[in-house]
Amino acid sequence: MQAASFEGMTGEYSIQQIVPTTQDGSATGGGVFDMQTLDDAGGADEIYVYLTVAEDNAKKDGWYNEDGETFATKTFKKGDAFMVNNSTGAEAGLTFSGKVSLGEVVVDLPEFYSIKGNFRPVPISIQDLVPVVPEGMSLGGGVFDMQTLDDAGGAKEIFVYLTMADDGVKKDGWYNEDGETFATKTFAPAEGFMLNNSTGASAQLKYLAK
Repeated sequence: MQAASFEGMTGEYSIQQIVPTTQDGSATGGGVFDMQTLDDAGGADEIYVYLTVAEDNAKKDGWYNEDGETFATKTFKKGDAFMVNNSTGAEAGLTFSGKVSLGEVVVDLPEFYSIKGNFRPVPISIQDLVPVVPEGMSLGGGVFDMQTLDDAGGAKEIFVYLTMADDGVKKDGWYNEDGETFATKTFAPAEGFMLNNSTGASAQLKYLAK
């Protein structure tokens, strides 16, 4: 899971500002890189493939819709993330281009699961991420949980957001799955995660200033 790290200060970030790169000069086209966004149920929502003029006779290098013919116009809002599959058989990278915001940023957090991520160019602590709920709603009690995924797409780590008012813990913040240990998880630049909002309403996720 990756996030559109070097996102514009305002507006949206284009999929074409994300370019896969290989370490050993192997092919980047031919669909060896594909990208997926997920729906509320965690299934594939949109699929894109990276094609090049040299390898695919595409009109230009870049991300294409699943049909392999239509140049993708997908944009990402602040904090949105996506899944990227690297089937080159070796480690590769993603190059992001654009501006960055280091001030406090608040992004929309829809009901149920969505993919969010670290769009800062520096590592951030899980504790730098603060859910915000409409007035009168409970913030703690595990109504927000976060998951990172393993290579097979299964849950790797699970965290829950707890508060002193609702849960009797020592301080507000993210806790490990046991609900007792204050989480120390760090997210690298562009690293993504799944975040579940089970409040029954739209909420927000605040990124504290870095």
